Amino acid sequence: AEVALAGHLPVVLCRRDAPAPHAIGNDALPLGIDPDERFPAHAVDLGPGDLLAVFTDGLTEVRDAAGNMLGHEAVARFLHERRG
Repeated sequence: AEVALAGHLPVVLCRRDAPAPHAIGNDALPLGIDPDERFPAHAVDLGPGDLLAVFTDGLTEVRDAAGNMLGHEAVARFLHERRG
């Protein structure tokens, strides 16, 4: 797979045999801010049981009854626990 981000949240890579999820981030500005901005692609080798997840801040900003946001790390942990 190839991943190119334009100011988006990091993509979560959950390897079948890895002890923790890995975030593939970027330093690019959001799309449309600077017409000269470049968005390099990163190649990712995926194997059986690996999970590559893309999601929006609509998921990470979900709040519980106490008003706490779910957050990127919690989503990544949840996905990693269910990989394969």
